[in-house]
Amino acid sequence: MRRDEASGLAARLMYAGRSRIAGERCAGTTSAKASSGQGMTMGVFGEGRSSDVIANLRLFEKAMHLPQVPVIVHDVGKGPFTDDSGQIEWDLDTQASTGMSPKVENEQLYFASSLSDADVETAFAAWA
Repeated sequence: MRRDEASGLAARLMYAGRSRIAGERCAGTTSAKASSGQGMTMGVFGEGRSSDVIANLRLFEKAMHLPQVPVIVHDVGKGPFTDDSGQIEWDLDTQASTGMSPKVENEQLYFASSLSDADVETAFAAWA
C-alpha cells in the first residue's frame, strides 16, 4: 500500500465510544448521556508525535469553553514517534470528537510510528 493510500485509510474518522458499564461499543445511540459522551471513552488512530496534538486540543478546549478531556496516549510499536506530518488530521479528529462529546470520560490516542500496513494493524490490535 502506498503512503497516500495508508494515510487515507488511517485518516478516516476512526473513533468509537465504549460504555464503561457494559463494555460495549456504542454507535448511533441517541440518549442525552451518550450524545454528550458521558460515561464513554473514545479512541483516535494516528501516527507519529502526539504531544503537539494534545497541546492543540487544549487550546481548542479553552477557546471553545469546553472541559479538558483527559487524554491517554498509547505509542504502539517500536517507534520513533517523531513524524508530525499528519498533525492537522489528528488535530481535526481529537477536536471534532471531543467537541461533539465534551463529557467523554477520556480520549485515547493509539499512535503508531508510521502508516505502514504492519504499524496500522498493530495500532488496531492494541485498541481491540
